[in-house]
Amino acid sequence: MKANTYIISIVIGVLGLVLAIAPGATTILVCRIIGVALLLTALSSIFFSTREEEKPYFKGVALSGGFISGVLGLFFIINPMFVMSIIPWVAGVVVFINGCINIFQAIQIGRQGGSMGVHLVMGILTAGLGVLIFSNPFGAVELTIRVIGIVLVVDAVTNIFTTKTYYTQIDE
Repeated sequence: MKANTYIISIVIGVLGLVLAIAPGATTILVCRIIGVALLLTALSSIFFSTREEEKPYFKGVALSGGFISGVLGLFFIINPMFVMSIIPWVAGVVVFINGCINIFQAIQIGRQGGSMGVHLVMGILTAGLGVLIFSNPFGAVELTIRVIGIVLVVDAVTNIFTTKTYYTQIDE
């Protein structure tokens, strides 16, 4: 669990740096890559469902899922700006939840006799930044994406720092 948290935090930190440095091009590219992946999923679902003869129910589900994946894939490719416009909401919720987890871990550190002050402040800061991103007070999407990138870097550093202290306190 600890190693997994470190790996995820590093990936989040790198993603945050990339988003902070090149928000527009990065997010459009990611949207289009996701669109292509959805189209490939759709083609695969449709292809394999036409080969399935024994289970008509699963054939229908696979065809429906393939069709939905195909439509979403085309939408991601054709209209990445719309997809970019919902990223702040999704990212805000994820960062907020992560901040709440950090607050919980800080409380656990305090219950174990450790110093929870810094961790609690960092968790509250992370949760607050999640609310800030979710509310999207910045008019431009690119600026919001850049701020999300910076917040992801802060979130990654907070996760690494809090996780290290949390597992040190629990292991004692």
